[in-house]
Amino acid sequence: MSKVRLATTTTAAAGAGQRFRVLALLALVVLVDQATKRWAWQHVDGSIINSGSDQFAGPRIGDWYADPSTGTLLDLAGLALLITAYVVLVRRRRPAIILVSTALAIGGWGSNQLDRVGLHAWTAPGSVRGAVDFIAVSHYRYNLADLVIGVATLVLGVSLSYRSGTAIYRRLRTRRGMPVQARTVTGSMSRGAASRNATGLLR
Repeated sequence: MSKVRLATTTTAAAGAGQRFRVLALLALVVLVDQATKRWAWQHVDGSIINSGSDQFAGPRIGDWYADPSTGTLLDLAGLALLITAYVVLVRRRRPAIILVSTALAIGGWGSNQLDRVGLHAWTAPGSVRGAVDFIAVSHYRYNLADLVIGVATLVLGVSLSYRSGTAIYRRLRTRRGMPVQARTVTGSMSRGAASRNATGLLR
């Protein structure tokens, strides 16, 4: 009974530690991103406010994001999805690379969402609702959270693909090995039976 209680306590402690590490990573991403946005708004020429109506959203969804009413509702829905993603992430223990990459992506998305629901008043005083984009790539503008999201999503995709590929490979090897093992066991049994029959005849 004590061993079961000890195992339960150890699992609970590990889960609490994982939740704390994920929250700390999320807070770090948000703090660094917000600090760079505030600095860029004051010192980087060409910084813009992105309400969410960028080239990836498309014209219809972009108009929804640009509108203060529908945009706020979409941003609140986005925050709810991010909170759900966090809860799902920390419900059980996961490999470190998947845990970290997913937490970084959630932190980046969350920081941009917080800008659009009111935090922009601190990062970009006097601006309208939206996130500060200041990193120029061609004629587009991005921020640190966007870069974190992109890199984290790439790492997560590669990690999941590798794990899936490895699992499939192991299953295939197992399936190919089972008939060989079965034949070997059957052959051993046949040889054993033949040996016993021969012994009986000699007697």
